[in-house]
Amino acid sequence: TPPILPRTSSPTQEARRAMSSKVRVTRLVACATLALSTRATGMATAPAAVDVASTAEFDAKIRTSPRAWLVEVYSGMCGACREFEPTWERLRSHASRLRAARVDVDREAGAELASSLGVFDLGVPAVLLFAEAGPSYDTIMAGDVYPLSRLTKRVYRATRGRDLQIDGEGYFLKRAVHSAAAASSQEEVPHGRRR
Repeated sequence: TPPILPRTSSPTQEARRAMSSKVRVTRLVACATLALSTRATGMATAPAAVDVASTAEFDAKIRTSPRAWLVEVYSGMCGACREFEPTWERLRSHASRLRAARVDVDREAGAELASSLGVFDLGVPAVLLFAEAGPSYDTIMAGDVYPLSRLTKRVYRATRGRDLQIDGEGYFLKRAVHSAAAASSQEEVPHGRRR
């Protein structure tokens, strides 16, 4: 009888295992970076998301705010939006350095706001990140429902390297426009960037 040799892995299988391990570490780092421990911030839980009902309210609360905002655009009649709801709540708690807001497109004013932001071109549910002064934003998710790990990674990528300062309450502040040229170039951006 031939001897029984130990099972060996092919180079492809070893590469997959190594990549899987790297992905897990990357996800863990992204989640750990985004999440603020309650001991560090003094916040017991993330504050409730602000419901934005109109363009004027959006401008007053989000566009003119010095803080960075994570905004969910949703519809109560959308099955994918209802499916995304638990993930949104978990994302909100993971990204505790960002203020959170919601826009309901079932309301007329919410639909007008979503249309002005160009969300209907991208799809709902949508998650937008407003981390810079001005009209531009980053599209974290639109039209499809992503898992929490992918969303936290995208938020992490969108916030790192932006020189975001932290205010006294532990929230990210929007990055200010540093020159008039940068301000005029931002005004020309009608909709957000897709990442």
